Amino acid sequence: MAKQSKGKPQAKSKAPEKKAAAPKVTVAPAKVEAKAKPAAAPAPKKEKPAGAHAIGPADFVVTRKMSGKTLEGKVGAHVRVELPESTLRGLAWQLHKLPHGVELSGANVEALTPPEGFNNQHRVFDFSVTEAGEYTLQFTLQRPIGQQGVADTFKVRVQAHD
Repeated sequence: MAKQSKGKPQAKSKAPEKKAAAPKVTVAPAKVEAKAKPAAAPAPKKEKPAGAHAIGPADFVVTRKMSGKTLEGKVGAHVRVELPESTLRGLAWQLHKLPHGVELSGANVEALTPPEGFNNQHRVFDFSVTEAGEYTLQFTLQRPIGQQGVADTFKVRVQAHD
């Protein structure tokens, strides 16, 4: 061991500090998108009122968010209305009145899976538009028949043409 004097401390030599090497950054090549299959020629667009939604040849699904909206499509179009229910509240959606020119082709209940499906379900109504015209589909959320009180309403308009 080297002796140190009690006077001034010995100066340590300072060597230049080495900077840590910056990590290498590699850039991944840009994603190459697969070529899309050629699509069929799009149908000519028609003028429709503001807020209208086109009904395609397949089923058109109407949800709670579309209350008060207008759907536009051809005679023969299939419309599906899905409305949320809670089994805990004991309320169910009911069709208020079926307009002439629209047929109810089915109605059922679809249970939702957890987490959003805990004691929740969708009441599903399927309709076929059979005649040209303008129709309003109106539903009420209420207790089973015989008990009073309407908790909510839902309406959607359907404009059908040939």
